[in-house]
Amino acid sequence: TREFGELAEAMNLMATREFGELAEAMNLMAGQLDDRIKEVERQSNEQRAVLASMSEGVIALSPDAKILSINKTAAQIFKVDPSKVIGQLLESAIRSAQLQDFCESVSTSDNAQEKEFVVLDQDRHLQVHGTALKNPLGDKIGVLIVLNDISRLKKLETMRQDFVANVSHELKTPITSIKGFIETLRNGALRDPVTAERFFGIIADQTERLDAIIDDLLTLSRIEREQDQHRLEMRFESVKQVLESAIADCRYLAENAKVEIRLDCPDDLKANLNPELIRQGVLNLLDNAIKYAGSGKVIRVEAQTTDQALTIAVADDGPGIPKEHHARLFERFYRVDKGRSRHLGGTGLGLAIVKHIALAHGGT
Repeated sequence: TREFGELAEAMNLMATREFGELAEAMNLMAGQLDDRIKEVERQSNEQRAVLASMSEGVIALSPDAKILSINKTAAQIFKVDPSKVIGQLLESAIRSAQLQDFCESVSTSDNAQEKEFVVLDQDRHLQVHGTALKNPLGDKIGVLIVLNDISRLKKLETMRQDFVANVSHELKTPITSIKGFIETLRNGALRDPVTAERFFGIIADQTERLDAIIDDLLTLSRIEREQDQHRLEMRFESVKQVLESAIADCRYLAENAKVEIRLDCPDDLKANLNPELIRQGVLNLLDNAIKYAGSGKVIRVEAQTTDQALTIAVADDGPGIPKEHHARLFERFYRVDKGRSRHLGGTGLGLAIVKHIALAHGGT
């Protein structure tokens, strides 16, 4: 006798022709059924593997809104255990009124639907697609929900909008100033030599500021382009020579501010780098340090290798930067003190350039 479900075990062939043919037919059917079950299991395992590896969250619901299937990504988004929520009502398993309302809307519609909403406690932005699950006859047997985490895209879009707004503002400020003083000169101030000279000086300063902003924007664009296209030229160079070059470029500025720059770098230290970009990055850091360190202070430039990585540090004894600003220091046009930064001639792009130079060298 054969136990129920033991399809791989063949029946004994009977001595009589009729029973022998019946046994052969049943053995054939059992073999075919066993192969079919194995094929279904294989397909089911493949589907589970695909769902588990998807970056999108997937939830399948029955007509009465019970969870039929939920993959790992969806479970992580809503912080649930996938093994414990199968068979539960959606409203009991996942505390999201937005998702519940969306699923109800999909279940009563003949068309696929799409919506964006935010998981507030995680500040996570989701793009949700929903459609009816149908059997081969076209009857609705549930709802399929696919969730895409678009938080990074939203952040990038916000950064793009902020960047455009900041660029427009930073360019418009000197242009407005230049236009205003030119208009004043045309209306009669040009006849007063002293006033005219002062106005021309302001126009020249604003023109230089405009030129500096454009130069920094072009520098950022070039670094990003060369990094993306893997065209950044690297070569083994003396680190000390690169640092000495950057220090020499701002020596006059340091002397006027009565600031001393000290260099601590081994003579034999060499690294695979782009000398011009590293010089530019250190120069930007030194420029900031000189402006904010204060008269009589010391700025230390240090370089060393740690764990096969080159570390370059520029440190000063200035007032420092409050912790609440640290996370945004390297954003384009971000300033801790907007008024003071503009007064000292900053473009708001110096540290953003430093960041991208470090990233272009595989650093942080």
